Amino acid sequence: EEWKTDLGGEWLGMQRINAELLRRADMIRHSPKDSDKLAFFGVISSFFGQTDDSCMRLARQFQEIARRQADEVGKEVGIEEQVTPHLYWKQAKLYGYGILCFSFGELTDSDWNDLVELVVLFRNRASFASEEETSSSLDQAVLQVMSSRIAGLVEGLSQNPKHLTKCLTLVVESCPSDLSWAPVHYGDTRSTGCFEPQSDHHLYSINLLSGAVLVDGIPPDLVPCTV
Repeated sequence: EEWKTDLGGEWLGMQRINAELLRRADMIRHSPKDSDKLAFFGVISSFFGQTDDSCMRLARQFQEIARRQADEVGKEVGIEEQVTPHLYWKQAKLYGYGILCFSFGELTDSDWNDLVELVVLFRNRASFASEEETSSSLDQAVLQVMSSRIAGLVEGLSQNPKHLTKCLTLVVESCPSDLSWAPVHYGDTRSTGCFEPQSDHHLYSINLLSGAVLVDGIPPDLVPCTV
């Protein structure tokens, strides 16, 4: 615990850390070529965010920058006649960096919602990238964060299951808007990180741990166009 005292003492260490992280956030926000630094500074911000609210707010800023830059890549995907696996992985990486910004610290209801959206987008975009493009180190880091957050995610989404419909529409454009989601259980007691809704037409499922979305047991990129 001594390091906390040092950071808040006469040296004003936490103030200097905050100032430097804010400067880095501004630099990366205006320079997408430095986006690979988002993961590092996002994790550092969330680490210090365990004891400092300003740092946690900065972690959210890094997450927002990653999400915004990923969405900008998505615009490129939308106008390309033939999208390369590299472009999909470029977008997936940024969503993954956003997830890493929630590595530590206390999350708000809005943070939980952002986290599940990010993991759904990350997994979906990564599924379009080639094995040569994907990074096992990032995939493992994302899985580690999701594993540490899964209990909070399940609890939060059990109280706000309608948000899962929004997550579904991020990767499945045509789906009912009035889906009634419920957690999937094995037997009477063992819960999972999966949610499914009741639907007359298709069976949808979302795995909060991996971000995998299935339609009738098939990933959306393999679903027939008629769906």
